Amino acid sequence: MIGALVLRAIMISVGAQLLAQFHWVMYLFAAFLIWTGIQLARDHGDDEINPLPERLIRKLLPVTESYQGNSLSIIENGKRVFTPMLVVIGVIAFMDILFALDSIPAIFAVTREPFLVLAANVFALLGLRSLYFVLEGMMNRFVYLKPALSFIMIFIGIKMALVGSPWEIPTWFSLCVILFTMTAASVASLYKEKQQLKMVNK
Repeated sequence: MIGALVLRAIMISVGAQLLAQFHWVMYLFAAFLIWTGIQLARDHGDDEINPLPERLIRKLLPVTESYQGNSLSIIENGKRVFTPMLVVIGVIAFMDILFALDSIPAIFAVTREPFLVLAANVFALLGLRSLYFVLEGMMNRFVYLKPALSFIMIFIGIKMALVGSPWEIPTWFSLCVILFTMTAASVASLYKEKQQLKMVNK
């Protein structure tokens, strides 16, 4: 948790400085958000068995086959080797950076204040990580959640691209669109689940 907060604080600080000095960075963030939304819409839920950070760690460092308690490294045959626990931490840190790459630009599209962006990320880390298992169990029920998130990412990317132009989208309108989209996705998902239960009972 501390590592995630430090990494995000660094990324927010760098992002705020870049946005303050170079307005064109906003268009890069916007393009990345739109690309992320499209990729999310095309994702079919296939998980990669051996992710890239794990392959890199195992290629660069000697890693044991089994865990050694909570130790990250041990001395084996006179040589220092690393345990799979280091691989786990490395993968978690890498994935957190990936999540921050789209969440931080999305918040910058709503506000340019670094403190608010950091505070939003802190509350997200504290709240969403605690609710992870609850959300995981509910994903099968809310089948339209992924398309809704995809639409929101693309919408926020478009909003970011229009900042400073005559067609700039107001923040209040963006929040209304997000609220409406998530509400509609939840209601539609629950309705579909109800219809499926009726079909099963018949």
